[in-house]
Amino acid sequence: MTLTRTILPLFILAVIVQGCTWYDDQTTYFNTYYNMNRIMTDVKDEFEFVDEGRRVKPRVLIPGLDTINKLEKVESGTKNYQFLKSFIVDRAKMQPVAPKIDSILMKGSKVLANHPKSAYVEGSLFLMAESYFFRQEWIPSQQKCVELIERYADGDWSPDAHLLLSKDLLLQRKISQGKQMLSRTIDVAWFKERYDILSEAYRIEAEMAIEDGDLEKAVAPYKQAIAQSEDNEVRARWQVDIGSIYYRQGRFDLAEEAFGKVDKFYTPDILAEFESQLYRAASLVQLKRYDEAELIFEELSENRNYDDWESFISAERLALERAKGGEIDNPALIAKERSADTSFVGRPELMAQSFQKAMSLYKQHNYEEALVYFAKAKVIRTPVYEVANKYYTLLKQWEDQHRKIEGFHKVIIERESIRDSIKMMTCREIYSLGRVHEELGNSDSALLYYRQAYDSTSEKDGERSKYIYAQARLLAAEDPDASDSLYLV
Repeated sequence: MTLTRTILPLFILAVIVQGCTWYDDQTTYFNTYYNMNRIMTDVKDEFEFVDEGRRVKPRVLIPGLDTINKLEKVESGTKNYQFLKSFIVDRAKMQPVAPKIDSILMKGSKVLANHPKSAYVEGSLFLMAESYFFRQEWIPSQQKCVELIERYADGDWSPDAHLLLSKDLLLQRKISQGKQMLSRTIDVAWFKERYDILSEAYRIEAEMAIEDGDLEKAVAPYKQAIAQSEDNEVRARWQVDIGSIYYRQGRFDLAEEAFGKVDKFYTPDILAEFESQLYRAASLVQLKRYDEAELIFEELSENRNYDDWESFISAERLALERAKGGEIDNPALIAKERSADTSFVGRPELMAQSFQKAMSLYKQHNYEEALVYFAKAKVIRTPVYEVANKYYTLLKQWEDQHRKIEGFHKVIIERESIRDSIKMMTCREIYSLGRVHEELGNSDSALLYYRQAYDSTSEKDGERSKYIYAQARLLAAEDPDASDSLYLV
């Protein structure tokens, strides 16, 4: 009887506590957390955020693009990896959703303040960290990630927090700490069987290795993961990633071999199956094995499962026709390009083909035609947008400078004073043309225009010193003696 009297109050107390916890969780979820999740979904939809784990469309791969995006150095000597820019949300896109981001942070603060023992504290911390990340506030985002990891080391959001913390550190150029956190992210993701987090962590490691110029280091994590995993569908996706890295780096023999293993050894989902076959055929085109590539394209076109991705097949077929035709201005090829552009308006995969043709024309010094295709390649945000926009801007300047110089040359001046003024104005435009060539990497052409500007201008021109300095600066690395002699002029 005494035991019953002791146990019964304890049981009632436990039920009351449990009921209070349940009520607190329900109140937290319906009053705040549900709305936080809904708003974050709207925010990501607004700026077309793509989660690799939920990707439903094939990737657009461009061979050789990584060699254009060189690794930059900052004054401190630390590395500034170019691929990190893809994590930063453009401020123009952030502006319309800024009130929603503020709302998430306010609701998250309410959860932490009013429901500190709720089951939704962990998720709220991550949503707040992600909100700060989108606002480019890396330190507050880092602090929320650290708080989540310390309080919920084995929680469901722990892998996500580790990955986001890695990005925060890398974007602050804390490269060593970022790499260490990526390693911890991989360990946690394996433990929690979060293959989407693993894929993203491996991708970041691969991108850093690519920019460091270490191709084998880029693919090594994927090879190790394939050996460790027993899930053939996940292994197939990672095998596609290996092929993609080789393809982007122009190692088409290795890419063709890697893509060929996807169907042969694993059981890919429909997306991985399509990507592997599409880019295996694209690799065969680059290897000049046109008949084999055409056969794969035919099989892809006939497969009704791939109807939604017909534009990708058309884009790669254009590359095949371009490789077989030889002449880049072939009328039949141009007609096919126009047909594809009309059938698939504004598709990134077609813009990637425009970019590749633009680069071919640019390398042939056919700047007028290249300008047209660079313009087509930068209509919307794609993997080639930044590079295409850079070349378009520079070639547009090149075109404008030539037009101005030709205009000055057509002017006939009789008075000596006005003639000198026109001469100085012309030489300023010639110098500007040299600057454009220097930005394009054409050092010889830039030096030629700098010399022409210096030699052609009037002795009264106050800009002459700038023209001679530009020559000395360009010659400094290759011919220091010639560079030094120019300072004595």
